[in-house]
Amino acid sequence: MSPIDDATLLSVLHDSNPWWRTATVPKEMAPKFKRRDFHFIRKNLMDDRSIIALIGPRQVGKTTLIYQLIEELIAKGIDPKRTLFMAVDNPRADIKSDEGFNRIIEMYFNKVLKEPMSTIQDRVFIFLDEVTKFDEWADQLKGYQDMKRPIKFFITDSSSSRISRGASESLIGRVTIQRMMTMKFLDCLLYREPKVDLNKLNWDLRRAFQSAINGKGPGTLFRGLETAMDELAPIDNQVRIHFNEYLLKDGYPELLSIHSLDRCRTRLQDYLSLTLYKDVIRMFEVRHPAVLEDLLTMMADCTAQLVEFSNLSANLSIKQDTLRNYLQYLEDIYLVTLNEFYSRNRSLRIRKNRKGYVSNTAILNNILGQLDDSLFEDKSRVGRVVETLIMEHTKRLNYILYPGKEPRLFYWRDRRGHEVDIVMDTPKGPVPIEVKFRNKIDDEDHTGIEAFNREHKSPLSLIVTENLLRLDDRTVLVPARLFLILC
Repeated sequence: MSPIDDATLLSVLHDSNPWWRTATVPKEMAPKFKRRDFHFIRKNLMDDRSIIALIGPRQVGKTTLIYQLIEELIAKGIDPKRTLFMAVDNPRADIKSDEGFNRIIEMYFNKVLKEPMSTIQDRVFIFLDEVTKFDEWADQLKGYQDMKRPIKFFITDSSSSRISRGASESLIGRVTIQRMMTMKFLDCLLYREPKVDLNKLNWDLRRAFQSAINGKGPGTLFRGLETAMDELAPIDNQVRIHFNEYLLKDGYPELLSIHSLDRCRTRLQDYLSLTLYKDVIRMFEVRHPAVLEDLLTMMADCTAQLVEFSNLSANLSIKQDTLRNYLQYLEDIYLVTLNEFYSRNRSLRIRKNRKGYVSNTAILNNILGQLDDSLFEDKSRVGRVVETLIMEHTKRLNYILYPGKEPRLFYWRDRRGHEVDIVMDTPKGPVPIEVKFRNKIDDEDHTGIEAFNREHKSPLSLIVTENLLRLDDRTVLVPARLFLILC
């Protein structure tokens, strides 16, 4: 392909940044509703010098959030031309090489800002979407960072490993990674019920949870949950309806406004195909992506269970080393989560099987053909879907409460068959979480947690139920929808 000429490239830049002409971001690019990730980035990350990396799966709203940040900058009085957005995979831009990348940056400064980079005084904001599609991105950004010019870079990508690799090699100490997944249940509630102050409810519950961990005792959390239940009482019926919808569709922003489940199924299959057959092939050079699709289907069928590597590799007719690589690829693009056995002994954790999940419940339901009301007729399947949601939300809560720490969760099981679904490791000790999505909890349902607590010192324990809110000694029983709001 012949190089793009200067006039065409300048036209591409203007087309990608319509606010240069209008001083406003089009509404279809920057919708009015802003998820909580937006407010966190705006408050905490806009003013420092580090490169902000938004990483997460396809279609979770990373690009939309970038447009909203640009809109916010313009509203604060920043000259619209001091914000540059560029999709690295734009086929018209030829940005996937050192020469093409530098040409874009130079043309922006010389033809749009009309200020040489060496003399700029006022800050410039550069947003690069899907940045790792340019292989040398980290080295190039390091070069610009080394110039110490007033440039703030924001980058996005769908691969955690590629961003992390660049951040730990060329850009060590210069990148702040912000994970961005589908909208949490709380975000979806804020979208559906804008008149209710759910933010305060969330903050109060998190404080109560952290206080309980830090020594105040399980009663602190229980009382906070009781207060929250009372405050939610006027809209509890709506919350239950939204919860059931979330069990089916998870939190893909595009699906919020789609009521037809047939259309949702079509869009989810599109997401999955793009992820498996485009991202995986590009990033990992997988020769047989159909095997990955079969693997994902098998993982969906046994989600929330221990992964038997020998059985999976035999059924797929691949070597166990290949299987482990494929699972790592699926984990890297956020389709699968693999939790280790909880132990302070690292070698024991490695030796034990891992517990596997298809991370997104909408993808999970779609693969299994249960993205409809038939899901609710299968109590066993509903329990696994709820456990998946609890696991993913707990991981995010762990990341928020203990920033800078890899948000990893664990499971636990002893030789007598006692087990705990999820273990959240905290500086004050592990918090065991059992998911029992029903309205009758008896002594037998406590045996796993009790066995865990005999072996490990825990600040408190949780059992996630359908509707029960109760304090049993040092174990808090909490309805699933309320726990998700806490996260």
